[in-house]
Amino acid sequence: MHKLVASIVCFSVIAVCATAGGEKGSKVEGKWVATSAIADGKKVPDEFIQKAMLTVVFKDGKYSVSVGGMQVEAGTYKANAAKKPATVDLDIIEGKDKGKVQLGIYKVADDVLTIALAPHDSKDRPKNFEAPEKGEVTVLKRGK
Repeated sequence: MHKLVASIVCFSVIAVCATAGGEKGSKVEGKWVATSAIADGKKVPDEFIQKAMLTVVFKDGKYSVSVGGMQVEAGTYKANAAKKPATVDLDIIEGKDKGKVQLGIYKVADDVLTIALAPHDSKDRPKNFEAPEKGEVTVLKRGK
């Protein structure tokens, strides 16, 4: 279950980072809360998502991820909204996967962010937002 939480955290972070683009005042800057996730080809139970209270905060080109109110990961990101689909590179500075990079794609519709992330240190980005055999897809809603 810890591996699942870590995966969800990473996807959520990447998703938020991707839409943020590192620009101050961007659509992504602020707080995001996970509403659903798929990790390693399996849907994460809704009850688990609700209990985990996975929250991602983006501010000034940096991100932090919290589970149950405790920070579990932090780092920096680079996003490219001009690519189709938009891309994001996540550099993990604090947490279990410190020193690793995660590549992803994202899309934003209204106040909903969907992010697909490749496994850590993979050289290939996800091609779409479908359930990957390895990696993650996370949907987040703008928090208050």
